[in-house]
Amino acid sequence: MPATTPIMPDAIYASLTHTHRILDTFLQRRLTPLQLTLDNYLIVLFIGQQTELSQDWLMQRLGITASVVTRRLKQLQEQKLITKVANPDDRRGWLVQLSAAGQLTYQKLVEALLAGHQHLRQGLTDAQLVTFYAMLRQIEINAARPEEMK
Repeated sequence: MPATTPIMPDAIYASLTHTHRILDTFLQRRLTPLQLTLDNYLIVLFIGQQTELSQDWLMQRLGITASVVTRRLKQLQEQKLITKVANPDDRRGWLVQLSAAGQLTYQKLVEALLAGHQHLRQGLTDAQLVTFYAMLRQIEINAARPEEMK
């Protein structure tokens, strides 16, 4: 059976874009008391989960350029949330770690994210969430795959 054409030709784009904006605002309200931004909270989260990370790993994982990673790390250093040490495996690279203040911020961040997650999933079953995540992943895969010529 052929796929039906959606009533709105931009249904996926419009829904995801609108929801993205609302979620950004929802998340920013939780990050502001921690003095984190939408741009840098993931760095604190990733470092906290791994103990230390290379700038290259962050660049690849976040899908951003080296200069953007450097800028974001500088902001976190100025806030005294991270420290940088020379990478013994790569003389040109750095490893980043959370400072004591960064570890405290990480703990508060995890609490804020978990509370936000609980709020967002109200009225949704585990099965619905699994389906939702699978659908988002498939859309991500489809968007990354080159379009076929018609």
